[in-house]
Amino acid sequence: MRGGIFASDLDRTLIYSETAISQLEAIPSKSATVVEYKNNKALSVMSDRAIKLLQQIRNTLLFVPITTRTRQQFERIEFLFSHRYAVVANGAQILYNGQPLLNWEESIKREVYDKSGTKEKLLNHLIPFKIEGRLREADGWFFYYVLMETLPDCQLAEIRLTAEGLGWRISLQGRKLYFIPNAISKGRALQYIAENEGAQYLFGAGDSLLDYDFLKICDESFVPAHGELAQHLKKSSHWLTKEKGMLATEEFLTKILQTVTNPFDRRERSDLQQKIQPIQL
Repeated sequence: MRGGIFASDLDRTLIYSETAISQLEAIPSKSATVVEYKNNKALSVMSDRAIKLLQQIRNTLLFVPITTRTRQQFERIEFLFSHRYAVVANGAQILYNGQPLLNWEESIKREVYDKSGTKEKLLNHLIPFKIEGRLREADGWFFYYVLMETLPDCQLAEIRLTAEGLGWRISLQGRKLYFIPNAISKGRALQYIAENEGAQYLFGAGDSLLDYDFLKICDESFVPAHGELAQHLKKSSHWLTKEKGMLATEEFLTKILQTVTNPFDRRERSDLQQKIQPIQL
């Protein structure tokens, strides 16, 4: 299946921190390789089986890592193979051979300025919610809180409505509550790459609401059953894996490899689009 792309989120989709593994009750495997270090401390691992599956997939498909991480955070990951493209900062930046596409960044900056309120204005609107957590900024593109306590669902819903009123959206991933301008989208970045490469078929995998932007334009999408996005999909959705944690990663990579090696088994795009489950927030 030449001319295809496999775009995948990273954290809790392909790679897992020790915290993520413990929360997902996945059994730490002796056959896992550390793929991220910070200050000589191991931060994230990927199962060796998943690495082998992804290496085989890359023989046929263009692999595009697509993440909310900043460029600096992304570059901590030690992939065991090269990749031409990477999408970082949730789509605000596209890296090509490790360097940002400046035209893309400039277009995103203009649209954020035109269509979203400023970070300062949004923070003022968030004051009444008294969010307890450390405020972090992602290279000036967006910001997030590392929460010190869990937010009630009703409060989270009010925060979401407040952000939407100013042209922002939110996503809760573990202890991190993200606030991102609407113009910054993984889906738009992936579409740009797909058009540049003349891609004929798109596979995608991701676990958060922020991944839905690019998963919905893919021909075949996979959502780990443990993720934030899984909570918003019907249990019968064909997107969901049966497994959780690193086993979920191995499950969807196996399915993708089977599809690219047996192209006649794949479903038609029109059929897949009809089966997409809309998200009800």
